[in-house]
Amino acid sequence: MQTTILKKDFINALTIGGAMAGKNKTLPILEFAKVEVNADTIAVHSFNGESWVTKQTKVESADTTFAFCINPNDLAKVLKSFVEEVVTFAIEGNLLRISHIKGTIEMPIVQSDAFPQAQEVSEGTSLTLNADKVKEWLSIATNFVANDELRPVMTGMYIYGKDGRMGVCATDAHKLFTDSIESDCEEFGVILPSSGFKPLLNIIANVSDVSAVIGTKNISFTTSDSALHCRLVEGNYPNFNAVIPQNNGVAVKVSKSELLDSVNRASLMANKTTSLLKLSVGDSVMGIEAHDMDFSTKASENVKVEKTGADVTIGVKSDFFATCLGIVGAEDVVLRFGDERRPVLFEDSLCKDRVMLVMPMMIN
Repeated sequence: MQTTILKKDFINALTIGGAMAGKNKTLPILEFAKVEVNADTIAVHSFNGESWVTKQTKVESADTTFAFCINPNDLAKVLKSFVEEVVTFAIEGNLLRISHIKGTIEMPIVQSDAFPQAQEVSEGTSLTLNADKVKEWLSIATNFVANDELRPVMTGMYIYGKDGRMGVCATDAHKLFTDSIESDCEEFGVILPSSGFKPLLNIIANVSDVSAVIGTKNISFTTSDSALHCRLVEGNYPNFNAVIPQNNGVAVKVSKSELLDSVNRASLMANKTTSLLKLSVGDSVMGIEAHDMDFSTKASENVKVEKTGADVTIGVKSDFFATCLGIVGAEDVVLRFGDERRPVLFEDSLCKDRVMLVMPMMIN
């Protein structure tokens, strides 16, 4: 059993297709990736118990069809050490023998019989998604999902279709991000686990569109040479629209870069436990204050703003505020305040349908 393949392509397949290997410690076989070889392609699969990822690439030649399991990271390191671009390897018993210019390398393999099968979704809601939009959503949602086993529904990104729109939401109950686009999809609502974010980003990195099929318990994403099958997070996602205030009457327009610089500087002096910032909005200036009584540190900054509405003072967590602010694409950001008990809304003129908010903190 022997095959020849381009080194660069095989390393890419091991990196993307083997991304889930070693993420689940309950089954020893999941420490490895499964490599399947046939006459035309070689496919690398890995599984972490809830998400399965596959990456295919072409082979130069193969004398038969075979499969084996191996540590993808170790194999990729070996391949990267070779000078030549074309690599030949063969299976001899429980060993993988790789031939190169200077000699051979042998690595142990594991039989693939016990490797689980992918739970591919064949029936359900079918969608064709713009890959760039999906990348954007996933990259932002990574900063908003919770890491809390007691609230599993918040550990993923909610994807929904309703009233002629398809959108997403991610929140950890302290900060929230949501966005939507026009779509003729049927109504649905599912939660994609955060463990699927990075593998999905990998498989759509160089494509323009990705196909999705949403079932009752699983979701599948496929491109011409890759696939990701995820078990959906079970449970009802909270009504995030109820959290978004509709009557925050104080509008503050400010330079994003100037405000972010001031927030980052002031946060260095904030209490390390609370990260509390005090924002005081006046007619033309926003004051930013932070202090830590335990270490006698304090920061006070002023940023020029254009304000409509009453003066307001509110407390926010500095890193949450900076996260939302950093996502805004426009040069100027509009912040909408209600009072010290209402969330702060961030408006981006380049993304009219995007909403981000930060919950307030009590000021001592």
